[in-house]
Amino acid sequence: MNSKINIGEDCMFSWKVVLFPDDCHPIMDKETGKLINSHNNNNIHIGKHCWIGYGVTLLKNVTIPDNSIVGMNSFVINKQFDEQNVIIAGSPAKVIKRNIDWDRDYASLGRKT
Repeated sequence: MNSKINIGEDCMFSWKVVLFPDDCHPIMDKETGKLINSHNNNNIHIGKHCWIGYGVTLLKNVTIPDNSIVGMNSFVINKQFDEQNVIIAGSPAKVIKRNIDWDRDYASLGRKT
């Protein structure tokens, strides 16, 4: 297995976040015996300054772009999001809000920078 998890700088993770860059088991075609799921290069990439919410699950081949938020209990599988500054949420996850920014400093809420 050559899968990797890449995490950019300044990310924030809540509790119960699950990252699985691989299926963790082979799945074969019953008739041919041929492997139908790949165990190589199934990466997870989390960009810079991302906030991954409570209970989020990220599975293989997922890309979360820079300066984005993944909402609570979201399920993201086999999806490369490329638009930055978004909120990604749901099951299956999709972009639900664009043109966002976030700051871990609670005191900065409501202030324009």
